[in-house]
Amino acid sequence: MTQNESNILSLQVDAKKAAEVAAMLLSKDLKTMDVKQFLAFTVPKIENWSKQLERLKEYSQKRDFCNASEFSAYMGVSRTTTNTWKNLGYITYQGNKIDVQGTIRLWENLHWLF
Repeated sequence: MTQNESNILSLQVDAKKAAEVAAMLLSKDLKTMDVKQFLAFTVPKIENWSKQLERLKEYSQKRDFCNASEFSAYMGVSRTTTNTWKNLGYITYQGNKIDVQGTIRLWENLHWLF
């Protein structure tokens, strides 16, 4: 399994939205759904994703790794947002440092989600 596949499998879904999707499927007597489509409906989104991705790419010119405070400051988001992204599986780490290039690769691979 590749790192990106592992990251995708680690994404968190909104349980309420997942229940709504399941109810919709059952109401239409559908038994299956494409996983990509399911994730697109149920995974919380990063607001202004493309703008944030560009900002992250700019940051990668300066740093390969950073801590959460540095990441938050550069990205212009709160530590709470950074922690939310971490918990949702949107930030990759190497040890206790954020892997900036790894996070960029993940976001680029998840473009269909945002």
